[in-house]
Amino acid sequence: VKDAVVVADRHESGDASINAYLVNRTPLSADDVKRHLKKQLPAYMVPQTFTFLEELPLTTNGKVNKRQLPKPDQAQPAKEWIGPRNATEETIAHIWSDILGRQQIGIHDDFFALGGHSLKAMTAASRIKKELGADIPVQLLFEATTIADIAGYLLHGEEKGMKDLTIMNKNQSDTLFAFPPVLGYGLMYQPLAKQLSGYKICAFDFIEEDNRIERYTELINQLQPEGPVKLFGYSAGCTLAFETAKQLEAGRRKVERLIMVDSYKKQGVSDLEGRTVESDVQALMKVNRDNEALNNEAVKEGLAKKTNAFYSYFVHTVSTGTVNADIDLLTSEPDFAMPPWLASWEEATTGEYRVKKGCGTHAEMLQGECLERNAAYLLEFLKKEHPKLTTSR
Repeated sequence: VKDAVVVADRHESGDASINAYLVNRTPLSADDVKRHLKKQLPAYMVPQTFTFLEELPLTTNGKVNKRQLPKPDQAQPAKEWIGPRNATEETIAHIWSDILGRQQIGIHDDFFALGGHSLKAMTAASRIKKELGADIPVQLLFEATTIADIAGYLLHGEEKGMKDLTIMNKNQSDTLFAFPPVLGYGLMYQPLAKQLSGYKICAFDFIEEDNRIERYTELINQLQPEGPVKLFGYSAGCTLAFETAKQLEAGRRKVERLIMVDSYKKQGVSDLEGRTVESDVQALMKVNRDNEALNNEAVKEGLAKKTNAFYSYFVHTVSTGTVNADIDLLTSEPDFAMPPWLASWEEATTGEYRVKKGCGTHAEMLQGECLERNAAYLLEFLKKEHPKLTTSR
């Protein structure tokens, strides 16, 4: 490839697509480029279309003139189209057709290559549950991205234990285990995973069964059998990370560090000041009402159930004991008046405790403009570069 430019286009429907324009030195096909990119990038970052040009149009300043780029062919066909072979594949194909706005979808066509994204994946999972009576995890669509793969999953069953996990940047070797915020789904870390592209992000969902810490520990040992592990949490997810770190260390696993974003140690049951768990969860859902996925009732119902379970766990959990792992904490910008049932994580580690003030309010830290800045701080933690940190030990 001699030159290339990638453009994100937004359509009238409000959906966005990633489109690549390339100038080749030698003959290449879209399949050649896509095959290479799939080894380097997660599915949702691979362009949906590839347009080959003799040269890129330039402005008088020598920059790419994106206005002069030809309109991409959004209906680029798969190398070989194969239609549904049974009723299950037929139903999934119909669901995908509705969600993706395409008339003909083959069983080996990639969901993300056809314009899918995380919100559409949530909608697809809820439709499959409703129409086929099969409760598939949303994250399956990030691993099994074709109709044939999903139908195979429904036929042969889930891979043991992996239903509570989303793996992002899966071709990387350096692994970070991430525990979800109170909404309960690891899929929420997808934007952060793009910023931490050099790390495999194994993002857990909140496990609703009482043996959740044991199951997290088993999954970590299964996914990374050897070597020191790194754990990450945001908000309530830090409590899960801490409890799992204790369990790992009890089993003689070395936890190198816990990286936390805007969290405090639970030293007592939360005082809801007259509110209930249910009313707080309703308020959380209201705050997230603009999320496209919550326009789907099945998704909204599932998310509310998961959030209710996680928030109830967090309210009643009291964290005791210490870990040997270092704790690195990135805080929000506004000062926080700590209620008596919360405490600093400083006394929870016998290792190093480091604090850095990040960008934005609690809700803004992993979104929008603050995400890139805070991701850079998290990379400092991960690379053990702490020139500007406040070190308590």
